[in-house]
Amino acid sequence: MKKIYTNNIAVIDTGEFPIVKMTCIKASLTSIDVLEFKKFKEQIFDMFTEPFILIDDGTQIEWLSNDAKLEYGRLICEHDRRYKDLMISYYLVIPNTYLKLIIRAINKVFKPKIKQLAYNSFKTAHRFALIEKEVMLNLPQVS
Repeated sequence: MKKIYTNNIAVIDTGEFPIVKMTCIKASLTSIDVLEFKKFKEQIFDMFTEPFILIDDGTQIEWLSNDAKLEYGRLICEHDRRYKDLMISYYLVIPNTYLKLIIRAINKVFKPKIKQLAYNSFKTAHRFALIEKEVMLNLPQVS
């Protein structure tokens, strides 16, 4: 499996698997962008056969159109069902207060089952993901 996947909306880095780093590289997203991103993400995530932890870096995002917000909510809901057995946690990096409010509203409506945690910096999210990775990898060894 390749380690870095890129399209015009995001970069997905699997080089540290089971930690998967996903970075949005577009500042303003439309519903078409979200749909394109969904297809891109599914192409990669559908290759995974082992549990993983996702860090979704949204620091570049400045604006989501109303249609994009709705589409993103649908994406979270669909991916929650699709990857619930493999995605252990979903770490969101969102320093933008406006986007945090949007994500909270989307989560209140769609109520995802996959654990989501929001952080202001990638460094903090990555630190917690590393701890969770250690627990995940060593838990089967505990009797």
